[in-house]
Amino acid sequence: MPSAARSAARALRAHHYAPVCVRSGEQALAACDASLPSPPVALVLDVAIPGVLAFQVVEQLRAGQETKELPIILLASVFERTRYKRRPTNLYGANAYLELHHVPDKLGPAVDQLRSSGEVPPDRLQAPVERARAASLRTTQPPDDLEAAEHLARRLLSDVALYHGDELADGVRRGKPFSSLGSAVDAARELFRSAGAPADVFEAELSRFADRLLERGGAR
Repeated sequence: MPSAARSAARALRAHHYAPVCVRSGEQALAACDASLPSPPVALVLDVAIPGVLAFQVVEQLRAGQETKELPIILLASVFERTRYKRRPTNLYGANAYLELHHVPDKLGPAVDQLRSSGEVPPDRLQAPVERARAASLRTTQPPDDLEAAEHLARRLLSDVALYHGDELADGVRRGKPFSSLGSAVDAARELFRSAGAPADVFEAELSRFADRLLERGGAR
């Protein structure tokens, strides 16, 4: 089980939830089927989940009559030291987002809050700037195999998509998803390389990520 999933599961159990962990976007969609004997009360979705892009999972759930009100929290990592000067401009239909380093102390309360009121005040999810910057330097571990390297690339690109949603959507409409995000993609690429991962893995994942966005019509 990926470390993000383990951390989220522990945090949810501490708040008396019974988490069910899945390994792909397709499995996440199946797990949210309202016809299941015990449908989920909320979805906590890692932006780097394999398969169907996390943002597209959210869009499909929001389009479903039985799942359009399902509380959804996106889990995002941190890789740009200046990122906290802005908030995500597009949550793709999710109710809230949470940085991975705040999962242990903030995820359970955030799910509780969403279930009771439907929204979570931003100051209950975000870290102070200095703490967030310090945490950003600890989130990337050297990948030890191809799968880990691909996951790291996907996480970095998913963060770009989350924090630059409007620009990404504009790029998708023009058929070039990352055309306006050169500096953000370069920052992700540099961090990927600094982790000791092979550059060709990042470029391959960048191409796959863009293709998936275009196939589905992109982020709206």
